[in-house]
Amino acid sequence: MGRAERSLIFDRSELPGLYVVFGFSLTVIVAMAIASFVTGGTAAGVLYALSLVVLGLFFWQLLVSRRYSERTWFVESLFFLAWIVSLRITGGGFGHGLEACAMALMALAVMMGTGLYKVVIMLLAAAVPVLIGVLSFIYPSYFYVPRSIVASKVGAGAEILAVAIVISLMLDRVVAAFFHERIVVEEKLAVMSRMITEDGMTGLANRARVFEVLDNEVVRARRYGHPLSVIMIDIDGFKAVNDTRGHLAGDEVIRRVAGVLRGHVQAPWVAGRRGGDEFLMVLPESGAGQAAELAERVRVAVQDAVAIEDPDAEGDSGRVTISAGIAQWSGEDAGALVDLADQRLYAAKRLGRNRIVFSC
Repeated sequence: MGRAERSLIFDRSELPGLYVVFGFSLTVIVAMAIASFVTGGTAAGVLYALSLVVLGLFFWQLLVSRRYSERTWFVESLFFLAWIVSLRITGGGFGHGLEACAMALMALAVMMGTGLYKVVIMLLAAAVPVLIGVLSFIYPSYFYVPRSIVASKVGAGAEILAVAIVISLMLDRVVAAFFHERIVVEEKLAVMSRMITEDGMTGLANRARVFEVLDNEVVRARRYGHPLSVIMIDIDGFKAVNDTRGHLAGDEVIRRVAGVLRGHVQAPWVAGRRGGDEFLMVLPESGAGQAAELAERVRVAVQDAVAIEDPDAEGDSGRVTISAGIAQWSGEDAGALVDLADQRLYAAKRLGRNRIVFSC
């Protein structure tokens, strides 16, 4: 399998700015081409005309596809390199423009290029100014064209403006490449964070994450004396669901119960899947009474909204219910607090299921 090509994709909000750059760049090059023909610089005029065509094609591809790929960058870099060399040869001796553009090309290569693309552009950007400098010393008549003072001033000003446009365009791509890389990294970190902290089946916090939250909240409750409660929830008769309806039906029941929990949790509360068909809710700033009210709302919502899809089921055989145990923090560590909620959960099971127990 080939290497995936890096690519910047432009948002529609960026298009107006690109149209402005496109129109301004073409206007300047047209003016420079006309000025060159008028002042007798036929060679320069031809080069500017050719650069007008190449730059026009490049911008057309960019604006139509709204994609700035590594290959597009490579072709653009070669074009800019040829253009600034043409400016150096026909512009009357503005050598620093070539060096500045070459440095911008190298900066862009560091940000945007990979592999052979990157190496080629960096070598060319480093070698071309040196080569042009040597050639201009050996053949000065080809690089310094006699012109009138007015023509020289106009030509130098136009050349400086053109070089400024080139550098601006290239540095704009450097900035775009930088932000693109940062966005990609942030997206990857966000995905990794979700994988580390989120339960894949339910979208709730996973076991590690919910216990991490509980540990932190116990420390906070101990430091500031704020109330803290936990609710342990278990789906009633879940093993029978798996045995009689299959694991796919069981997984769907878990997802639906998790959806009910998610609909009843608001910050700073956290709901997570402890494992299997068990869930743990951590309720900072909440006493046992508030936790019992929440648990009852969840119990009723599950009973009313979650059912097993089975056309052969009769009566209440398809109804899903939950049992829950509640514990309020009173100085114990996180493990002991969860154990207490667990004991009350199993007391709810012994008392007939589909109920909440917050003392025993």
